[in-house]
Amino acid sequence: MAVLWIARWNIPSGRIKEYTGWAENIIPRLIAAPKVKEFRAYRSTITSHRILMMLEFESLKDWAEFTESGEGKKIWTEIMSNTVNLSAELWGPSPIAPEPLHAE
Repeated sequence: MAVLWIARWNIPSGRIKEYTGWAENIIPRLIAAPKVKEFRAYRSTITSHRILMMLEFESLKDWAEFTESGEGKKIWTEIMSNTVNLSAELWGPSPIAPEPLHAE
């Protein structure tokens, strides 16, 4: 039962260079963080300063362990201090399609 933690934010105006350096540093830490199964990031095709990050966990328990770990807390604090208009959502599997379906 995979769990997705989705966070959206804006890159602070006038801080693209600083943000880019920070983002390049935090990605390896996210991938290596406890209980993280997968990391994905997207940038809006409409406005280049809007970012979406997805972290996948095996279970709700794994997500909780990540968020309660020292590294998880440190990463979240850094995200909050290096971005603006931050929002986050936690998604669980659909009861109708709990596993990924692929086109043939």
